Amino acid sequence: CGVGDNRWLATLGARLARFERPDAPAAFHVLPREALRDLPLTLLPADAATRQRFTLFGLTRMSQLADLPRSAVGAQFGPVGERHQALARGHDPRPIVPRRRPERVEASVTFETPLDGIGAGSLTLRRMAAELCDRFRDRHLAPGRATLTLVLEDAPALRVAQPFPQPALEPDWIARLLLSRVEAAARGRLLRKQELAHEEATEIRVAALTLAFDRLSDPTTHQIPAFEARAGRWEELRWSLERIRHRFGEGRLWRAVNDRPNAALPEHRSRLVDIGP
Repeated sequence: CGVGDNRWLATLGARLARFERPDAPAAFHVLPREALRDLPLTLLPADAATRQRFTLFGLTRMSQLADLPRSAVGAQFGPVGERHQALARGHDPRPIVPRRRPERVEASVTFETPLDGIGAGSLTLRRMAAELCDRFRDRHLAPGRATLTLVLEDAPALRVAQPFPQPALEPDWIARLLLSRVEAAARGRLLRKQELAHEEATEIRVAALTLAFDRLSDPTTHQIPAFEARAGRWEELRWSLERIRHRFGEGRLWRAVNDRPNAALPEHRSRLVDIGP
């Protein structure tokens, strides 16, 4: 662990930290700005070519680079040398921003009597999604991915993950997308079971639901390019297409391409192209 007045000093302090005793739980080092002068220049985050040039000019210590005029360093090494000189003096213009741990919020429901079929849990799934969305709305956050896990009574659990094209706080659509994904996964599992065992598959019974949201971000941070009227609408259109594709299945979305507007026959003027994922 390193402690300093800025990011550079704290990072370098962590590199120089040493355990005081073998059974110590962690290494701790405080690096003041004055302690940089006697450290070697090899600790700077410089590439091999810059380090060779420092050696060529006889610069081996932080104090030697820090005491030079800034104009002379800029003339010999350019902006890169000026940044390294600032670090050698103990200055780091980068702001100190606290790291944000990846957050994952989930809600679970256990049924005393298992539900008959996946569709029976749609209202519960919608309620769970609404509760999580309300919680994020108060914090001005929105999830970028939803994960649904179904604990089945006599079968392995089903788990589907649905990433969103953009952060979303729409519980109805989130629940429908997840429900369609898990129904498709359940149908595929039943078909494989029938093909392998050559027997009629039993109805799926759901014992518990777990809904998790992660990849949180601010839903308002959406930059629209200037002077491109349609550019800002593409994310909304793609999000709507994702909803429709997962709701009704593959091969249902088409777009018209007007290749030959001057063709004699109307059917030769345009054609339909499948909109893939």
